Amino acid sequence: MRTSLLLTLLLGLVESLPAGARSPAQGANLSGEWVFSVNMARSNFEETFVLIQEGEKLTGTYKGEFGEKTITGTVKGNQVVVVVEVVRERRNVKATYTGTIERILG
Repeated sequence: MRTSLLLTLLLGLVESLPAGARSPAQGANLSGEWVFSVNMARSNFEETFVLIQEGEKLTGTYKGEFGEKTITGTVKGNQVVVVVEVVRERRNVKATYTGTIERILG
């Protein structure tokens, strides 16, 4: 399963970024709790990611439709990749969320 989202959609869901966030030109810090709204052909659901950013590296947790899992990812410039491995229909599946940071509110 591959799911692509623009992180700017998330900015619309969250009124302001966690403390320490900066403009994309300075390098965004995405550390904090994020709620993703996922709209798929057969279902719609929310997922919560708690992200910890250290430089370009993202780690943290996923909680949602597939339980609670550890995530990994990267932030390089304005490009973001978050990866979570889940079990779907008795198979291990890697879900990859990609996005572009276009602007930061706050």
